[in-house]
Amino acid sequence: MPCGFYVEFASDKDKGWLPPHVSTQGRKRFRLMQWMQNTQDLSVYQTQPGGKARAWITADVLKDALPVAENVIVLVVWPKEPEKQTQHFLPDVYYYDSRDNANADPQPVSAHQLPPMLQVAMIAIDDDSAVRLGDNLQSTIQSCLGDRFKDAPSKFAGDLTEVGDELQKRHITYRTFISTIPLREAKWSPQQ
Repeated sequence: MPCGFYVEFASDKDKGWLPPHVSTQGRKRFRLMQWMQNTQDLSVYQTQPGGKARAWITADVLKDALPVAENVIVLVVWPKEPEKQTQHFLPDVYYYDSRDNANADPQPVSAHQLPPMLQVAMIAIDDDSAVRLGDNLQSTIQSCLGDRFKDAPSKFAGDLTEVGDELQKRHITYRTFISTIPLREAKWSPQQ
């Protein structure tokens, strides 16, 4: 069953989480969302490799997503190789599609394979800061994030520091979580 995570800004009313007779918008928050697609509905392989590989991810596909946590403003996931490798196969980007160049001869070691590791980072703000910002929550956080975490992961540490500085300037309490997850299912290595 495919599973994915993303960050979304929405109100409880927008998501349909409030009964129809409730007139309030509910809480407007950034939320970490989890989406799972039933295997019989799997549509990822209906798209061609390359430019539109993520075209199958639509609002209709994401309609069944559920909140995992509130006040998560950043979720960054990127493929990673072991640090000790001398030859690198993964580009320095926040993107991974195992179908890229899979029809080439010879195939890249990443063809139809999971990366050896995933680096995952999250930034969450405290609820008091979110409440204090009120209607300015979305614009303030977007201003703090700017265009960060869109270029190469080699800029990640700098982007993280800059976002932290912006949040501190606005007296927003936050916490950063970073973890590296080994994917034991990955079948490729630099020796291949």
